[in-house]
Amino acid sequence: MTRIRIYPAFDACYYSYYLAGIAQALPDASISFTRAGFPQVPRAKCLLLEVERNGQRRRIVIDATDGPDIRPDELAWCDIYGKASLRASDVQPPHGRKIVPIGPSFGIRVWGPLQAAAMFFRTVLAGLPRAGLKEHAANFWRQHRYRCPETRYAPRSSPREDYIFHLSSLWHHNPAINENRAAFIDACRATPGLRFEGGFAPFLDGSRDVGGFEDKLCPRRYSLDEWLTATGQSCLVFNTPAVLDCHGWKLAEYLALGKAIISTPLTRVMPVPFNHGEHAHIANPDIDTLKAAIAQIRGDRSYRQRLETSGRRYYEEHLSPKAVASRLTTAPLP
Repeated sequence: MTRIRIYPAFDACYYSYYLAGIAQALPDASISFTRAGFPQVPRAKCLLLEVERNGQRRRIVIDATDGPDIRPDELAWCDIYGKASLRASDVQPPHGRKIVPIGPSFGIRVWGPLQAAAMFFRTVLAGLPRAGLKEHAANFWRQHRYRCPETRYAPRSSPREDYIFHLSSLWHHNPAINENRAAFIDACRATPGLRFEGGFAPFLDGSRDVGGFEDKLCPRRYSLDEWLTATGQSCLVFNTPAVLDCHGWKLAEYLALGKAIISTPLTRVMPVPFNHGEHAHIANPDIDTLKAAIAQIRGDRSYRQRLETSGRRYYEEHLSPKAVASRLTTAPLP
């Protein structure tokens, strides 16, 4: 029998993805929550679990935080450390053998309202401290209210070749991200015969401090259902590293949706090589280069379909919840 013990202080919105994968990879496992035997880590920074199978115990850390830093206490405790946004230098000795790049993920809905409430109380009863309980409860609510099941992330029917949809956030402290996204918007708008929809999403608080990107501000926000529909219809999508140069959620979402992706060069390690012309079209973020990439993908249907098919296969084999959980629970230990 397989037993899984999970440290109860985790962000249910960020780590629902991996908990779903654990349930898929080890469907017969007995799962419990406890603080005993785990390092007392700050709330919601990572997911800690211990898996006992066939008389062997494996301690696992899953770190989906944006920054590239490796947490030393958790690294010392675990047998294998899965990191979403990992620098190439972090997989070198002396600790590199236990550090595993797992690539990007995204929040998914795993529990409905009653299930989320039950899971919240299970984690609280496991000894969660009172400080931060409101945030802990809110994260369970967010995964239900603002996310959707992973099954919704599936390739859509044939996209519209004359339509591109792109919606992204403005980051005040990351001007390069904003400039890359703005260049893509300009490239789309400068392409004849193409209808572009989207832009930079307006801030929730109504702030108009958009750093000179007023002409690229989208007139409204989109729900996740609307985003999925419009993205499915788009003939291609655009990705660029997000805050702290991390793999953003959108990269994993686009691959799951089987979209032809134009991406600026990635700055963090993927689980296996992520190749130009196979899994995405890698391009520098200047308008002329992006216009040429748009024209190539729109004008060559076989190329677009290769990107779509290979990208979806990459997701299924290396990034899906089950693929990540299977790798971390069964990969040979260092």
